[in-house]
Amino acid sequence: MPCGPAIPPRKAGAAEPIHWVRAFLFKVARNVALNLLAHQRVSPIDAVADLSILPVTAEGPGTTDAACTHEEIQFLADGINTLSARCREIFILRRLKGMFTPTGCSSTPRMKATCWPWPASPIVSAAKVATNTARSSPASFPKPGRPGNNGTWTSGRMAPDGKLLFGVQDVPRGPDHAGDHKVQAYNFRLCLTDAEENRVPISRPENYDPSRYDLLALYIAKKGDAINLTGGKGRSLLKIDSLPNRKTDINDGAPFSTDYIGANGGYPDGDLATRRRILQDHVDYTKGLLYFLGHDERVPARIQQQMRRWGYPWDEYQSNGNWSPQLYIREARRFASLRMEPVFMIISESAGVAAAVAVKENLTVQDVSIAPVQQRLQTRRQRLWLKDLGDHQK
Repeated sequence: MPCGPAIPPRKAGAAEPIHWVRAFLFKVARNVALNLLAHQRVSPIDAVADLSILPVTAEGPGTTDAACTHEEIQFLADGINTLSARCREIFILRRLKGMFTPTGCSSTPRMKATCWPWPASPIVSAAKVATNTARSSPASFPKPGRPGNNGTWTSGRMAPDGKLLFGVQDVPRGPDHAGDHKVQAYNFRLCLTDAEENRVPISRPENYDPSRYDLLALYIAKKGDAINLTGGKGRSLLKIDSLPNRKTDINDGAPFSTDYIGANGGYPDGDLATRRRILQDHVDYTKGLLYFLGHDERVPARIQQQMRRWGYPWDEYQSNGNWSPQLYIREARRFASLRMEPVFMIISESAGVAAAVAVKENLTVQDVSIAPVQQRLQTRRQRLWLKDLGDHQK
């Protein structure tokens, strides 16, 4: 289905108009993939008039390239789809086709107030709008008291070479509730299967280093018989949720699990090379974790047996070695503390109402009084106070 209205030609003799934004983006994605392949080959790809006649090589981009390309195109598509029809047209003409508006004036839309939802953050960042990429201290807010979480997991354990075990940081804890430059840990939401006819065994990864999991081995030994591959809170290593067709959605399940703690620094504002490096590091860590749990002699035999039951689904992500191309980016650039979809919707509605008040009263959004905003939101049946919840607050 089309994701937006047809965009008519703007002047005589112009290039063919973009009728469907989604189809246009798919073509952009295809061109990006072909460019990646061109750089990876020793001999260059000759320019041709029709890209559709190019042969498809059996050699595709690696895990990192595929994931980064997927993420970049998804960011672009999400951002463009959040724009109004007119703004979308301006963006495509100016940024993607290198054209100015037909009148010759600036292609930058001039609006009294603009609300940018989270998916548009790459576009807003490119526009040099200030963003936040770390946890803020209470001093950053009018009413202090925001809970902090600034502890560093240290155990005092050393590796045989006298260095701290992998995953242990020696940075100062800092004062309670202080801000820092960290973001919530990333991971891969893992799709595995125990269906024998569809299961690809979890083999030793190329960059496997068992010393990365020394701290996990100590944790397992400490827990003893109380720990299993999956189970209740405090008794599992992985949180395994069932999906149809004997597949899984696996999330972090323990202090040392699929969340790669402390490894995503620099990702939110990093360039493409930095993001590729961090992404590949997460791939290596997570694949190594799965192999460790199924093969390392420090892991009890019962847990190894539980882990070896699972494998990569043969019929999923076939162009990426049966591995998800999408890293779970829990948090990156922030304009507010947004994460879950209900929060997106509530904040988006509230921001839209505040923008409308600002335009009506000829104010900047920072100068809008909260009272008229609250009044309008209550008229729209948004619940602002606990008393509004009635019996549900119990």
